[in-house]
Amino acid sequence: MPFSSLLRRLLPQLNTTHPQPQKPGSDIPAQSCVYDTPYQAHLFTKYKESFFRAHARNWDVQFLLVLTIHSFDDIAFCRTMNALTQQSFPHWKCLLFLKIPHYEEEHVKHLIATYNRAFPEKFSVSTKPLMEALANCSLTYQDQQRVFVSFLAPGDILDLTALERIASFQENRSADIIYTDHDTVDNFLKHEHPQCKPDWNPEFLNATYTIGPATFFRASLLQTIGVIKSQHSEEGILDLIRRACEHTEAICHLPETLFSASFLRTQRHRCSSVQLDKNNTFTR
Repeated sequence: MPFSSLLRRLLPQLNTTHPQPQKPGSDIPAQSCVYDTPYQAHLFTKYKESFFRAHARNWDVQFLLVLTIHSFDDIAFCRTMNALTQQSFPHWKCLLFLKIPHYEEEHVKHLIATYNRAFPEKFSVSTKPLMEALANCSLTYQDQQRVFVSFLAPGDILDLTALERIASFQENRSADIIYTDHDTVDNFLKHEHPQCKPDWNPEFLNATYTIGPATFFRASLLQTIGVIKSQHSEEGILDLIRRACEHTEAICHLPETLFSASFLRTQRHRCSSVQLDKNNTFTR
């Protein structure tokens, strides 16, 4: 697709992570676009630079985003999917992990099919256990070394340049786990509660929420760890983070806010963290 055509499609959506008022006719070509704020112009320039940088070179990093859907919310689902499809970095795929009752609903099938038609080969759907679904992605040993996996929830929003920034960050490192700063976004796209995280220290192992959302795992590390407990709950992801951190010391922090977690997810995550620490139910 010509870049000018892509820009016309993306211009109305460029305020996904930091919403600003839109003028009528904001979908006109980029060269004649009038921005509402200097920040909006800066955001577009940042995205354009990232797009050209990501498409002008070969990368040794790819991403597999796992969108785990506990209960289907059309608006939250589309918000997350739109942020994925607008990524400046081209080498990613998304695994939609649904419980069977949701996938049997016709409007859910229709919504997913709409994204599949627009972005073929980017999305796949599974109702199998999560680790079995990951194993069925047919990753070779070489793929497992270069593919990074992250777990999303409906309503989570990746910055439009997030994957390109993480790929660039990994180039000069050999990390098995990369985590970034994040904030929280509510149903009205209001951003709040920024989480500026410290660099990794082994003492953080029991404070799982230090890493929390916006964590990317090397696929080979997940294959080593194995099954995820409580696959349809935040406890399963917390347990995964804990065991992953026990298996490697190659943990790096990217000090940029590249991820906005949905408000409901962060509430569940905090409650789960407190409950698990209280009951000491983590297992190796």
